[in-house]
Amino acid sequence: MAAATEGHDLIVANAEVRNVDFKEVLVRKRLTLPQDTVYKATDWNEFARAVGSHLTFVGAVIIRRSVWISRDREKYFGSGFVHVGVIFDQPIRGTILATEVPLVSIRFGNAQWTSRAFQIWLINWPELIWSFKSLSDQAKSGISAREPWRSLKTLLFNRAMGMYSAHEYTAFVAPRPNTAAWHAMARVIAVIPRVLLYVPVWLYIRTKLPNRTYVLFNLKESWKKK
Repeated sequence: MAAATEGHDLIVANAEVRNVDFKEVLVRKRLTLPQDTVYKATDWNEFARAVGSHLTFVGAVIIRRSVWISRDREKYFGSGFVHVGVIFDQPIRGTILATEVPLVSIRFGNAQWTSRAFQIWLINWPELIWSFKSLSDQAKSGISAREPWRSLKTLLFNRAMGMYSAHEYTAFVAPRPNTAAWHAMARVIAVIPRVLLYVPVWLYIRTKLPNRTYVLFNLKESWKKK
């Protein structure tokens, strides 16, 4: 594409999500941009709000080599998202292009991190995002809630998806401060039989979530891994 030759420091490619054999489209566009969008240094927080959550997929990121080398990459080793750390550690001074047209297909269902999903998405990811001093709190909240694990509704949802159990409670939730009543509820949710949650969560997805095809597929797949 012609825009890729215009000297941007960072290009973020839109992506579609397909199932394992690529026959079914689960998400047509991860970024809902009206057109190819160029962000300048003055648009830094706007860029973060609009594009930040899409950056979980490293295959969408094309970054100028000199920018990559100039950043403190080792600071983010072990985070699972070194590329996100490199991008947000400090503002990018050049321009950033985010494409409206999907240029990449994500193959959903073959990830190696599924067993660590709770830790990655409810602990590691929000802690990383909220560690960036280069972003405003408003921009950070547009990417991730600060402590999503505090929501009992979120814990119920993750229990239904098979990502939250007594193991996750003990390892990641129990050590974190909250009221005794909240911890009691979090422990109960961790051991509720998943079968009791399937229909309520299915109905919630069908009626409340915008990307219901993708999330329903995720719910169905989670039961194959019981």
